[in-house]
Parts: sequence; C-alpha cells; structure tokens
Amino acid sequence: MRTFRSVCGCPPERYGISLSDARALAADVLADGQIDYLDLSLWDAFKEPYEAEFAGRRLLDYFTELPRGPVRLGTAGKILSAADARSILTQGADFAMIGTGAIIHHDFAARAVTDPDFVSDPVPVTAERLRAESVGPAFIEYLSTNWDDFVV
Repeated sequence: MRTFRSVCGCPPERYGISLSDARALAADVLADGQIDYLDLSLWDAFKEPYEAEFAGRRLLDYFTELPRGPVRLGTAGKILSAADARSILTQGADFAMIGTGAIIHHDFAARAVTDPDFVSDPVPVTAERLRAESVGPAFIEYLSTNWDDFVV
C-alpha cells in the first residue's frame, strides 16, 4: 500500500517567493516523484500572476504545464461552485480542493456532483450558520478572529 504524501506550502508570489522560484521548486518536486500529490494552494486559482512578466495567463497554468509523471496536482483558491471545480479540472489540475465552500457547506462535493449549477453561499456567514454545518466553536473563533471577511 502506498502512503499518501503531499507538499503544501505558502502560495506562489507571496512572502518574497518569485513565481520563477516557486515553479522551479514545483518542477523539482514533481520530477522527483516521491510524493503522491502536490497541494497547490493559490488563494485564487483563477487569477493572473502579480509579476508583470507573467501576465496574460492564469497562475495555475504555469504549474499545470509542468511534467508530473505519477504525481497528481490539486489546487485550491476561491473554488466556490461546481463550475469553478470543473474549470480547475479543465485547466489541467487533477483535482480541486475546496476550502471556504466546504466550510460553509459540509456537503459541497455532493451538491456540486448532483447540481452542475451549485454555487456556495457567499461570505460572510453567521456563526449560527457555521454551527448548523457542524463547525466547532474553536474553528468558528479562529475564523472570526483571523479572517475579517468570513464570520459576521
């Protein structure tokens, strides 16, 4: 049985990391083949890079074009609807990772599969709404104090 491992770090273009460096590191990790999947947390999977020399293409495109061998590529970042998830797959990712939408809808995946027009409720949401989705009090507190646009 193969152990599932991933590499997850800060998103490209943040904290002083250039897109060129992030892409080179991803290429090395993918080529090495020692992980099962690469978790590409982009914060916004649909945006263009901040760096002017990379403008005109989506940030995700700079990673989906890399050779992967057996390593799969998943991405996260503002995937809030069934259409968003389909778009990520169309762009070349092997799977879409749902964050905000899955916090707001514990059954996001089931809804997206059964309803091609499904769209997550927008943020901010109330703490009561999160409790109804079985979000625990500590996580609600974290979201309330660390994300100014998540909980009202």
